[in-house]
This record gives sequence, structure tokens and C-alpha cells, in this order.
Amino acid sequence: MRGNSIRLRLLYWLVGPLAVIGLVGGFATYWLAWIPARNAYDLALANAAWELATRLQTANNGLLTELPLQIEQGLRADRFDQIFFCVHDRNGILLNGDRGLPSAPVPHDLDKPVYYDGDYGGLPVRLVSLPTLSAGELVVITVAETTLKRERGQRTIIVTLVTWGLALTCAIVVVGWVATGRALSRLDRLQSDIAKRSLRDLAPIDESVVPIEVRPLATAINALLERIADAARAQQSFLTDVAHQLRTPLAGLITQLSVAERQSDSVEVRNSIAVMQGTATRTVRLANQLLALARAEPSGFHAERLRPLQLPDIIQRCINDWVRLADQKSIELHFDLNQAPVLGDEFLLRELLDNLLTNAVIYTPAGGHVLIGCQVSDGGSLVFVEDSGSGIPPAERLKVFNRFYRMPGTNADGSGLGLTIAREIARDHLAEIEIATPANGTGTRVEVRFPPPARTSSSSR
Repeated sequence: MRGNSIRLRLLYWLVGPLAVIGLVGGFATYWLAWIPARNAYDLALANAAWELATRLQTANNGLLTELPLQIEQGLRADRFDQIFFCVHDRNGILLNGDRGLPSAPVPHDLDKPVYYDGDYGGLPVRLVSLPTLSAGELVVITVAETTLKRERGQRTIIVTLVTWGLALTCAIVVVGWVATGRALSRLDRLQSDIAKRSLRDLAPIDESVVPIEVRPLATAINALLERIADAARAQQSFLTDVAHQLRTPLAGLITQLSVAERQSDSVEVRNSIAVMQGTATRTVRLANQLLALARAEPSGFHAERLRPLQLPDIIQRCINDWVRLADQKSIELHFDLNQAPVLGDEFLLRELLDNLLTNAVIYTPAGGHVLIGCQVSDGGSLVFVEDSGSGIPPAERLKVFNRFYRMPGTNADGSGLGLTIAREIARDHLAEIEIATPANGTGTRVEVRFPPPARTSSSSR
């Protein structure tokens, strides 16, 4: 997962080259800082040699005899390092100072100091050798100094550079992490917008707000969404055509069966015709349900059809059909209607209520009762249907919303689409549908909770 992270890849290509550049720059900075410091130390050493040259004393024959004690003590005085010196004549004979100091590795010119490293008394030393004239005689003055100050200064430079280098690297990583995060935040917003979409939202992504680098991806997603929408529309169109094609011949078949039943004198023929009429009627209802399902699915639903409605008005317009259906099974139909405003599609809401009540009547034994009601609840509207049937076990309450699913042991007529259609229509209206047990503990209660009309309107847009 980490290997596929754009942010980590950006940091890798950002911090990696910068680290190499910083390493090269660190070496360059080290030498730029150390060389002037080393030259300063060397110049101080050369100045000591020049000072010594001006303090030399000579005898009558011109040869160096003694260096004043005060001058020698001043020359050797140092808080950190030890100072050594010696003076030789042109023949290499020691005239004064410390014996055994390393000599210059190469010949050198008069009054031109030569710097070199060596070892004296088991200690590393830095030396300067200065050939000069004293009382007309050539002498070579050598001054040596241990390297404690130099090593200390060198360590200070290295520690400072490493500390600042690490701090700068950490700062680059933090800034790079924050910068790449801010640059990729547009992708996070795009991902969040897509994740919030419902299954019904196949609208294209607004490519104008997408970063240029990601627009090819957004274009590909839009093309995919368009293909999905086309496939859904084709499926919905096919389902609608099939339903329409089935309803017309089936309606004619039912009419012909009714005529045949009236004209037949045979009981057996009438019974067969009655069975065929029942089958044809159920097939017509199935075709109607398929048509309603096609209209309720995302590709068939259009938010512009939503209108301010009252649930009691919709229920009252369907009462006669429901009363006839309930009378066929001697089921008492009760109503508890209160004002309940919704923003909805009247055709789909009638289909939702029709499926809920038809299911209740089908699965309620003869002589039972069914209650349908509506009211305002929690700022929205609630419509419910209760029956006195055997009820739906909790383990089955999610399964019954699946297409063509019927509970085991169910003998009542039905296609298994009623609750599926009700759920799709509820989703179209941003409503929640759930199954519960009535307060008396028997039967089934199906509730559909609609949001406030204002929220439905804003969400539809």
C-alpha cells in the first residue's frame, strides 16, 4: 500500500535528490569553512616565525648565540597547544631551540614560509619553515605547534554542519510532507465527494475543479459513469417495454376469460377458467410491479417530478381500491390519518403505499385487521402500515427487501417484489423504511420515515 502512495513517491523524489545535493553542499561548505580557518592558524604560526626572526641576537662573528629568555617564554606561551621552535644555519647546524623538529620536505626560497605536517615527541604538529637572513647570515627558522586548537575548530565546523544539515533535512521532510499533503488535498476532496454519492447519483464529475494532472482520471471516471447510466437506462427501458407489452395482451386475455366463463355451462370449465383468470391477474400485477420498479430505480427516477404533497390526500385517493381488496378476505381496514407533508412523486408514493397495504392484506388471515396511518414525526413525516398477521422474524427483516425473496413456509400469493419496490421508492425520497412489531406484540408494522421537505429538495438538487 505504501509503495503506491503518491505522497511518499513525491517525497522520495524530492528528499532523495535534495539529500544528495545537501551532502555535496555540506562537503563544499566544510572545505570553504575549514580552509580559511586553517590558513588563519598557519598565518599565526608564520607570524611567530617572523617575530622570532626580528628578535635574534648575534655575536661579533655574526653567528646566532642566545634568544632573550623573555622572548622565548612569550613565544612558547599558549593556552591549548605546545609551541616548539629551532634555528639552523645554512649547513643545518642547530643554533638555538628544540632539537629534532622535522625539517621542511622540499627546498624553499628566501623569506618564503613553507607549511607542513609532522610528528614531534609522539604528538602531531603543524610546522612552518622560514629561511631568512640574520646579520647577513642565512638561517632557517622552524616553528611547530600541536594541533589541539585545529582539531577543536575542525570538530566544531563538522558538528555545526551536521547539526544544521540534519535540521535542514528534517525541515525539508516536514515542509515536503505538508506541501504534498496540501497539494493532494484536492484529491481527498474529490474522493470524499465521490464517496458521499448514492447509488442513484451518476452525475459527471465537475472537471473544472479537478487539478490538471488528475483531469484524465476524472474524464475516464465520467466516461465510465456515462456508460453505467446508459446501461441502466437501457435496462430500465427494456423492463418498461416488457411490462407494457405484457399488460395489453394479458388484459385482453382476462376479458376473454370472463366472457368464456359466463358463456360456459360446465362447472369444470368454469373452474379452469377461474384458475386461468387468477394466473393472468397475478401476471398483470407482476407486470405493473416491474413497471413501477423500473420507474423507481435510479435510471428511471427524476427528481424534477417531486412536488409538495400531503400523505393523507394520497391515501384517501386510494381508499376505494384498498377497501375492495380487504373485503375479499373479510379484513377490517382502519385509518389514522394526520397532516404529513412530503416532497415527492405522487405516482411513486401511491405505488409505495399500495405495495405496503397489499402485502399486509395478503399476509393477514381472514377476519384480521390492517391499520394505515400517517403523522408528523421528528420534523419529518411518518407513514405506517400494521397488520395482525403472523409477523416477520427479525432474522428475515432485511432479506424480505431483496427481489423475489419470500420467507420459507409462505403460501400466500405474491411475487416477492412489493417490499423491494417500496424500498427503492423510499430511497428516491431519501426516506428510511424499516420493519418492526406492533405495540400489541403480534403482526407486522412497516414504517417509512420521510425527511423534512426542505432537506429533500436541497438533496435532490
